[in-house]
Amino acid sequence: MSSEEEKKKRVEGLSDVEELREVLRAISEFLAEIREPLENLIKTVTDAGSGEKLAKEVATFYKSLIESGIDQQTAKEWAEKFFVQRLESIPSLAFLKEIFREWGSRESSKAEQVAEEESRQESE
Repeated sequence: MSSEEEKKKRVEGLSDVEELREVLRAISEFLAEIREPLENLIKTVTDAGSGEKLAKEVATFYKSLIESGIDQQTAKEWAEKFFVQRLESIPSLAFLKEIFREWGSRESSKAEQVAEEESRQESE
């Protein structure tokens, strides 16, 4: 192998290393960006799904209905409806998975655009 071919392979190898560094840098930035929103989302989901918290909310709602003069049967029905609505308002894992899939594809598009722009700049 000639020294020119060896030099070309080293340059290509360095190019691959630089590309890998850029990919890893993008991944690190992506993880840093989603950390706080992801922590908040997990906290929201776990808080919303907390059985103890939900039970207290339903009990408080029922108690306020009784204290305001609503008969027990009606208060019970309304508390049950309140309970069901609260359960339905908790995001499902499928819903969260879809949100992350959409967000990930948007971020992937951005990364591709940046890579294309960098490639154009290098070729100029």
